Amino acid sequence: FDTYKNVRAGSQYIVDRIRQFGDLRLALAAYNWGQGSVNRAITRNQREGLPTGYTDLTMPAETRHYVPKLQAVKNIVLGPDAFGLSLPPLEPTGTGNPS
Repeated sequence: FDTYKNVRAGSQYIVDRIRQFGDLRLALAAYNWGQGSVNRAITRNQREGLPTGYTDLTMPAETRHYVPKLQAVKNIVLGPDAFGLSLPPLEPTGTGNPS
């Protein structure tokens, strides 16, 4: 239930998957769908002589749409004015918060 530790662990997982797959979108797909599932999809495409990029893999719709949704959230958080929004400041939470 520690938000800070949870975010750190999730961030580290994504960094590890970026190192593994060499691609942020594949790393985020692994976060959502599982690293083994992404590996199997890449292997399947390699066996069939197909490209192995994010857009080339067959994956569940939930995972296929997960990455663009994260991109949309990032765009909103970094530029809420462009969307006619005003976001409240975030308050630190969790016992592991360093501040």
